[in-house]
Amino acid sequence: MAKRRRVLLVGHGCREAALATSLARDDAEIHSVARCRNPLIEQLSEDLHLVSRYTPESIVQYAASVKPDFVMVGPEDPIAAGATDALTSAGFWVCAPTRQASRLEWDKAHMREFLSVHVPSFNIPFLVVRDTSEVHRFFQNPSWPVAVKPVGLTGGKGVKVEGVQLRTPAETEAFANECLLRSHSRGAAKKYF
Repeated sequence: MAKRRRVLLVGHGCREAALATSLARDDAEIHSVARCRNPLIEQLSEDLHLVSRYTPESIVQYAASVKPDFVMVGPEDPIAAGATDALTSAGFWVCAPTRQASRLEWDKAHMREFLSVHVPSFNIPFLVVRDTSEVHRFFQNPSWPVAVKPVGLTGGKGVKVEGVQLRTPAETEAFANECLLRSHSRGAAKKYF
């Protein structure tokens, strides 16, 4: 009889629940690390290890205790934090992109700059701002309708569009400044138009 594959699943969302379902169908022994409980993942897992944040260190530490045949990382935030890189360095097989390989997803300024160079016809006008004076200068005479995206991953909830969630140019400028001020501890705020 073949040995069951032991898998460490990182994540708590619908994507990870679908992965857990597929792994269980394949009779894998699932161990999960998650920021919150997902009833389906919990039901399909041998154990569920809860963490307050997905840090590479906490994931590697749990992986060392589980000793999986491979690790599947679902959410973008642990990938952007370098979990794949840390797990690989620790000797684990990982099914997820490295931090650098996933940069187009977690760094939208990089993605826009990449498109400008390699596929300009796929790009839209954009501006990356680093201080409130740049925001104010742009809003003196905006050249196009505006969508504001804060720096980093926001789970699809960070973008606001002028004329939809933001009613006026003044409200849009205020939101852009708020995003910029909140993000200074993590680097430059990104504003896309």
